[in-house]
Amino acid sequence: MRSLVRWRCRAVNSCVSAIERFAVQSAVSGRIAVQFAVLSRLFRVRRRTVFPPSATYYPATRMSRSTLTTVGSVAERAIRYGIVAVFGEGFRRRNPGAVVNAVFAFAATFLPDAVERLYGVEFRPWQRVYAAGAMLAHAVGMLGPYDDTWWWDHVTHTLSTTLLAGFVHAAADRRGRDPTPRVLAIVVVAGLCWELLEYLIHATSRRLGIEPILVSYSRQDTLLDLAFNMVGATLVLVFGDRLLANFDAGSNS
Repeated sequence: MRSLVRWRCRAVNSCVSAIERFAVQSAVSGRIAVQFAVLSRLFRVRRRTVFPPSATYYPATRMSRSTLTTVGSVAERAIRYGIVAVFGEGFRRRNPGAVVNAVFAFAATFLPDAVERLYGVEFRPWQRVYAAGAMLAHAVGMLGPYDDTWWWDHVTHTLSTTLLAGFVHAAADRRGRDPTPRVLAIVVVAGLCWELLEYLIHATSRRLGIEPILVSYSRQDTLLDLAFNMVGATLVLVFGDRLLANFDAGSNS
């Protein structure tokens, strides 16, 4: 019965549209054409109100957002599986550095959930995947790329710094303050503290004769780390207003 009524509605709607076109083309009367146009529009609105559209009529933007959310969730889950694989490989190799860093990296992938609950914001799917990917890159590096691939450390420092700088940038924007000096200050201080922590852990591990969970290579490496930290901070300052707009106060995107 419902399908029959819908069929009749479509038939009547087609007739109204045909009459409307005929009235316009024949130029019978400007008033008649307007009346038919108004009647057809009212009929379409009423038909849509009585018979809500199916999912196929939803705007393409809504469908694409749903699709992106699904793809993002799958990718985020796959990245977590990758970190778990790093943990297993580190355990097999008896590499405490890989094991410990994999544990911290896995826990860090849930930070977006905590931030959403605490601050009432919503991460975009690509932002969640980006953050988890940065954690995976660091965890994988502990299995060898940090030692064997010269650029790996530079990439992970840049990625990690964009996460920290992005958080500071979003927090400053929500409070209506200039993010530039705060991002630069936090990145510099945090970078120095991280390099000092690496040195202390490495030196202590060597003194105790155990495998270090963090490695400090040389002064040149430290300077390069700090330089790529600034690269990450610069990227956030250049693109942060556009890419982090969903964290602004009152934003629903």
